[in-house]
Amino acid sequence: MKVIEERQKWHTLLDTIGRRRSDSMGNFVFFETGQPHEIIAAQLIDEGIEIARAFPPFDHWVRISIGLPAENVRARDAIKKLLG
Repeated sequence: MKVIEERQKWHTLLDTIGRRRSDSMGNFVFFETGQPHEIIAAQLIDEGIEIARAFPPFDHWVRISIGLPAENVRARDAIKKLLG
């Protein structure tokens, strides 16, 4: 149940900031950033957050695994800062 709750928080954020996203039913979110994957990945590393590899041809999308609630808060805050 925690994964579902955390995933919904991600979906709410992504919808709020106007990012296209997959309708994930797994333990991750996959969404469009509008920037190359490597740029977003580097910016997130600077925030202490590692993300999954690129998934060509979706070079402007990122996949973030759903972690513990506190980890998700940090990651969502970083995404808001970078993309919001």
